[in-house]
Amino acid sequence: MKLIFVYNANSGVVNGLLDSVHKMVSPSTYDCRLCDVTFGFFAEKEEWKEFRETSNLDMVFLHKDEFLKKYRSKWLAKYTFPVILQEEGGELFVFINTPTLNIVENTTQLMTEINERV
Repeated sequence: MKLIFVYNANSGVVNGLLDSVHKMVSPSTYDCRLCDVTFGFFAEKEEWKEFRETSNLDMVFLHKDEFLKKYRSKWLAKYTFPVILQEEGGELFVFINTPTLNIVENTTQLMTEINERV
């Protein structure tokens, strides 16, 4: 089983800087809760980094544009972002959906949610 974390943000340095500014200036309108709980303004949160590095889970992290490019197919289900998908046997399943991610309050809660579902 592989978990695919898809951020509701596009890749690239410029997009990353714009996202950081958006989080600082108007955090209530920032559209990626997954980004909020795993990254600070400029770097990955230490608690999350430790979880990711010590976990036995196979985890892949993609921005929305990277995901859509890599998995583009007319048969691909339409997903909302952010989302955490489970890839098993070449098929994708929703592991944690957007509404659930949008109410996650912090890194600890996300890690607990992941561990409970595994």
